[in-house]
Formats: sequence, C-alpha cells, structure tokens
Amino acid sequence: KIDVEYLYYFLISLKNQIYKYSAQTTQSNLNAAIVKAFEIKYPEDKPEQLHIAEILSTADEAIAHTEALIAKYQRIKTGLMQDLLTKGIDDKGNIRSKSTHKFVVKNGIEVPKEWEVENLGALCKKGCGSIQTGPFGSQLHAEDYKEEGVPIITVEHLVDNRIAHENLPLVGEADYKRLKKYILNTGDLVFSRVGAIDRCSITTESEDGWMFSGRCLRVRPGKLFNSHFLMYQLNFDLVRNYILSNAVGSTMKCLNTTILSETPVFLPKTTEQIQISEKIESFENQLKQLNNRKAKLQSLKKGLMRDLLSGKVRVKI
Repeated sequence: KIDVEYLYYFLISLKNQIYKYSAQTTQSNLNAAIVKAFEIKYPEDKPEQLHIAEILSTADEAIAHTEALIAKYQRIKTGLMQDLLTKGIDDKGNIRSKSTHKFVVKNGIEVPKEWEVENLGALCKKGCGSIQTGPFGSQLHAEDYKEEGVPIITVEHLVDNRIAHENLPLVGEADYKRLKKYILNTGDLVFSRVGAIDRCSITTESEDGWMFSGRCLRVRPGKLFNSHFLMYQLNFDLVRNYILSNAVGSTMKCLNTTILSETPVFLPKTTEQIQISEKIESFENQLKQLNNRKAKLQSLKKGLMRDLLSGKVRVKI
C-alpha cells in the first residue's frame, strides 16, 4: 500500500515525535512495540505517493549538490590560503614560486625575501597598536550586567572569524566609562583567552564601540597591518599551531598577552596584504552564498515535507 520512499520521508518527518515515543531510560531507545504503534498517514492513490517522494528527493538532490560545491570551494580556499600566506603575491599579481622568486629564512621561517618576520607584539607596538587582556573578574561581575546598555562579547560570540550578535550581555553607562580601555574599534581582533584559544574574530563597524570580557584578548593591529590580512594569518595553521603549542595550563589551555605578543607573524607590504585578504575574502563570500543557498533549500524541504506529508497540500498527477 505504501511506497518505500514515501514511507522513508514520512518517518523522517516524525523525528521529533519519535523521541517522545521512545522508551525514556538513561538513553532514548526504540523497540518493536513502539515502532508498530506509529500512525502512518498516506494518500491511498499510490501515484500521488510516488510524486510526493519524487519532489522531496529532488530537494535532497539539490541540497547534496550544494554541499558538494561547498566542500569543493572549501578545499580550494584551504589550498589558496596555504599559497597566499606562505608565498604571497608578486608585483604582477601572481602567486610567487620558488622557481621564479627568492625565498629566505627569517626567524626560522621560510618566506619571500620581500617579507619581514617578527613577533606580533613588536609589530603592533611599532604601528601604534596593542594587545590587551579583558577586564579581570574584580572589575566586572555578572551582576553588573544590565537589561539595556552596551554589548560586551565573550568567548561564545567568536564564531567563524566573526562576532555573533545573539545573547549579548550588556553593561551600563557608568561601567562603560569606567572600563573604556576595553572598548573595541573597527578592525580590532578578538581572541579567546581560555578553552578554544585559537579562535580569532574581527570587529566590524557593527560592533564598533562594544566591549570585550575578561575571557578575551584584544589585538589592535596598528598601522602596519591590514586587519583582515592579520586575521587570516592568525587563523592560519602555522600560527595557530604555535599559539596552541605555547599555551599554558594542563586541564584547560590558556592564552595570555605574553604568548600572543611573542607569536611570530609575517609582514608583507600593505598593498600586498590587501591583495591577499581580498582574494581570500572573495572565496569566503562564495562559500557564504552557497551556505545561504543550502539553508534556503533545507527550509524549502522542511516546508514541503510539512505540507505534502500532512495532506495540507495535495499533489495532482
């Protein structure tokens, strides 16, 4: 009576109910009696079942195709970042090659001869930037948060190189003025100080004037760095591995201003930094578009399942 593919999609639509039906012990589980009791709704006309299954499988194919594109672009981006952040771009706009360009070892790292290699703290200081730890617990407590005020970001808000805007604690005007040294400006980079210490996000105009908590570190790049270039570099495996291997703490990794200041980084000319960051950003934008497309397709499929499998919308053969 029931097409197997239609039944497959119908059972998927029961996912949330299945957890309610399941035997509630220390771990949810099903048994034959529970499954036999499932109430299955289906159109008696089997061609309609087949057509519903065909529509939903088409949506699945579109999602799978988009996921394959995301994986492909992610691989390309990873390879591109490896080349751009170790070889850079020459005056003609091409990625350098050892067969055509000179590479030298500086501070133990092989880089194009045009690049400088120095500790992050020293380069920030030269460019009038800084590295700053967030306010200590004695300076700001959870009970100081207000229902209205200026957002303060924590580790949880550092997501995919950006700052998330959900569930932000707020500080009042008095605390904001008192703790003004912990204010964020556009282009500042924010690190997690505990736990996922290799997590680094950039401050955009949307977060300009916000604050950062004691569990974070702020890197103000200064005049020598393009902020996006430095963000990509600090999220690059070579630099991340240095930070992780030099972190302190046994049960939980911790980062401090000394470790971050002593982290070696590359310094190409500003124009080259901008070119590198723009190339990486173009791939990130394509990935963002593909992920948005995937989310829309998943939402479309969810709506189709709700309407078609409930009989709310009938399919004409």
